[in-house]
Amino acid sequence: MVRKIVSVILSAVLLITMAVPALAEESQDEALKRVTQVVKNTLGIDNSYTEFSGDLTDEGDFSYWSLYWRKDGGSISVNADTNGKVISYSKNTDDYYRDNSGYSPSFPKVSREELLSVAKAFVEKLLSKNESISFSSSDSGLSVQNVESYQFCGTINYNKLKSPETFFVQVRLADKSVISFSRNNFSSAYTADIPSATPSVAIDKASELLKGQVKLRLQYVLDKDGKTAVLQYLPVYNSDIAVDASTGSLIDLYSYVYNANRDMGDSAKSIADDESGLSDVEQSTIDKLEGVYSKSELDAAVRAISALGLDSAYTLDSARYTMDKTTGNVQCTLDYIKKISDEAAIQTRFPDAYASMKASGGIYPVNIDKRVTIDAKTRALISMYTFKNAGKEASVQSEAQLKANAEAFLSTYFTEKYKAAAFNELDSDTKEGSLVYSQTANGILFPANSLSVAVSKYDGTIDSFSADWTNGVGFASADGVISADKAMAAYTACFQAVLQYVNVALNDSNTSISYPKYGTDCKLVLAYKFESENNIDGIDAKTGKAIIETAEDTQAITYTDLNGCYGKAQIEKLAQYGIGFTGTSFQPTAQLTQKDAIILLLSAVDYKVDNEDSLYQAAYNYKLLTKAEKNVGKLMTRAEFVKMLVGATEYGPAAALDGIYKCGFRDDSKITKTYYGYVAIAKALKIIGGDSKNNFNPSSVITRQDAAIMLYNFMSR
Repeated sequence: MVRKIVSVILSAVLLITMAVPALAEESQDEALKRVTQVVKNTLGIDNSYTEFSGDLTDEGDFSYWSLYWRKDGGSISVNADTNGKVISYSKNTDDYYRDNSGYSPSFPKVSREELLSVAKAFVEKLLSKNESISFSSSDSGLSVQNVESYQFCGTINYNKLKSPETFFVQVRLADKSVISFSRNNFSSAYTADIPSATPSVAIDKASELLKGQVKLRLQYVLDKDGKTAVLQYLPVYNSDIAVDASTGSLIDLYSYVYNANRDMGDSAKSIADDESGLSDVEQSTIDKLEGVYSKSELDAAVRAISALGLDSAYTLDSARYTMDKTTGNVQCTLDYIKKISDEAAIQTRFPDAYASMKASGGIYPVNIDKRVTIDAKTRALISMYTFKNAGKEASVQSEAQLKANAEAFLSTYFTEKYKAAAFNELDSDTKEGSLVYSQTANGILFPANSLSVAVSKYDGTIDSFSADWTNGVGFASADGVISADKAMAAYTACFQAVLQYVNVALNDSNTSISYPKYGTDCKLVLAYKFESENNIDGIDAKTGKAIIETAEDTQAITYTDLNGCYGKAQIEKLAQYGIGFTGTSFQPTAQLTQKDAIILLLSAVDYKVDNEDSLYQAAYNYKLLTKAEKNVGKLMTRAEFVKMLVGATEYGPAAALDGIYKCGFRDDSKITKTYYGYVAIAKALKIIGGDSKNNFNPSSVITRQDAAIMLYNFMSR
């Protein structure tokens, strides 16, 4: 890739008056002047900016200008093609970023519809005549935790047809101005010739071709109760097929086969960086526990398993013990490192990496890291991951030998689970040594319970293994299951062939299905793809009905006990954003405990309760209270709740000051020094008010609905 950079810096307004001889081709200063003017006209950029620069990036088939304007108070950055078409835009103002430290949830002051209108108008002025846009329903959502901006995304359409190009636009809530915009895949999609939107292949023929590529698998799936497995026909996603609308040929847009070794390898990359585990002092305590083997004993046990390939060249780098406080189970994770420095050995085992090293002019050592997790009391293997910094090994072992080695290992060390499992061909890649064995019931796979193992293609030793297994699952009867043909008919009926543009890599494939080669040049092709209005998970194997994926609404809380409650409107507004208590009962007149107060306030910062310890730790982090103040069942007074709320905000330090506030309540004298400043600030912010007699009643126990009203008032500031 060739890159050429030209920079122009001006200290006042844009002035480009360089005298240059007449050239047959446009000079760079002339091109910059032309592109800059087009961009300014498109975006409405005025002449108030005191700094300007323009950089040209030439990538051969695609070139673009990076333009930058700056003045006191802010800046604008734009990438535009050589015709002045805006590819990306960013506007920064010095007052945009504010300190969001502390507790600061707030209701958005503008609707999604208003912001969508702003985003739509902005993007549309950047489009060419043959382009239009479709907004996605998936956007950032109006959040009470982030009230700075709203993010939209969508698709760029060519000739009114969907294309592979997408866009992103961000609107600032404070002034409803666009602060960021970008088009992805611009250089490969937009600059390519756009084919005619008229297909040669009929939609019915394309639909039949697409149906022929759909594969479903009958399998058990864990039900929502987490205890029962039900039967479903699920699609096997190993490709993304389209039909060329001109030729009728099949195009595989994304060829993919599940690779357990790849996933394991990614996990293993964190070996060198992982600093978790117990300290030496804590580890020495664990070592003394009855029944826990020492590091040297566990090391010996692991090395004795020849299948793991831990020869004498591997050095034990670290051993970390961890204990499950609930069960008392202790695991030990042992990290091993092997360094291969011999050039001949590197060339033989890692030929691709060796060739790359030679091309770069130097040979560097190859590191192989293995992490083994073992039960510290029983010495039972739990998992292992391997990471090799040289990538792929030479393929020496046959597929049959890789599979035999995997099965011998699993049958020896995961005996009972292996007996209950069968080879899961669709989720395995035998050629790469990645094999998956899933539990079966009634002769049907249950992939949620699986043993995964990766075998080295070079020496046949085990590179990685793990067991994802839930015991005690009940399996629904296989009686009454519909046929595969009926399931296929029900599934494909949910889809229709949609004419659109797709991005296809240029290649010389002569096979019946064209496979793109990523990293090569691409072209736009008019094609049909299967699409559905809903996200279809699969087909219920008993009823034959489509299983429609429903996104979890993390907000919508609905209460059934708010009738007659004077805080109903405020409680329901909070519930729209997922703020409140779990379940369908709010109990508005119930007295508020300290734990309830923390749950309510933390729900406004999207904290999900999992256990009491983590709940209180989050409360300490947000400065809702101190560790010394923890008293889970304590009934909160009105003054105490105000102190908890205001004290966690940016006003907390000022509220603690003495002698500078006046609340103005009739019962001011009853508000003690500890709470006075917090109550005064809460009143000033209109979080609280007096009763019919202008009393605050600081010592009265606060109800749930009064706490919710205070939080609502705070978030409406």
